[in-house]
Amino acid sequence: KILLQDAERLNVELYDVKRERDDLKLRLEAGAADSGSLGADFDKEREAFETEIAEISMSLTKAREETSRHEDETSRIRTELKEERQRYHEHEAKLKQDIASLNRNLKMAPSKAYVDGLKRDLKILKK
Repeated sequence: KILLQDAERLNVELYDVKRERDDLKLRLEAGAADSGSLGADFDKEREAFETEIAEISMSLTKAREETSRHEDETSRIRTELKEERQRYHEHEAKLKQDIASLNRNLKMAPSKAYVDGLKRDLKILKK
């Protein structure tokens, strides 16, 4: 988010600098007829602005690249989390099936009283 704000700010600055460069270029063309030394000052200022534009453009490019890397990393992490969530849901479903199976087995098992009765009968038969 910060990188996007920086990129937006740099875009605005780049636009302002380009607009100012264009204004100075027009003044330079108009003033070149008036005075040769004035034109040299404009040339220096124009070069300074062009250098600043190049620096801002480079910063903007770096910010965009970094933003792209962050978006790629975020996308990768989001995909991993979705896959992990899916694995947990599958594991949960398996556990629910196991619980249901165990409950069915428990319902089919004989009662304690019935088993105790069988044990008594078995003791009697052994005597």
